Amino acid sequence: MSLLLTLLIAGIALLLAEVFLPGMVAGVLGVVCLLGVAVVGFAEFGPKVGSLILMTELVAGTILTALWMRYFPKTPFGKKYILRSEEHTSELQSRQYLV
Repeated sequence: MSLLLTLLIAGIALLLAEVFLPGMVAGVLGVVCLLGVAVVGFAEFGPKVGSLILMTELVAGTILTALWMRYFPKTPFGKKYILRSEEHTSELQSRQYLV
């Protein structure tokens, strides 16, 4: 049980760290940890609990990804990291003479 909780906390922490760390390494390790939680659930508690853990991770991951994509760009932190289309368009128009 402690391995399951450790992998779950590590996976969530690594996925959150992916915002600050470039290169997708933390994100991939976070997903591997979360898949490890499902594997440990299958091994320690059987197929019912393992399937429940896996389905919960998939549903929660889908919902949280959709919420992240909707609300993160509107936060002050997200505005610093995401290029807006009107800024990009105006930059392209100002450099039109290069084409």
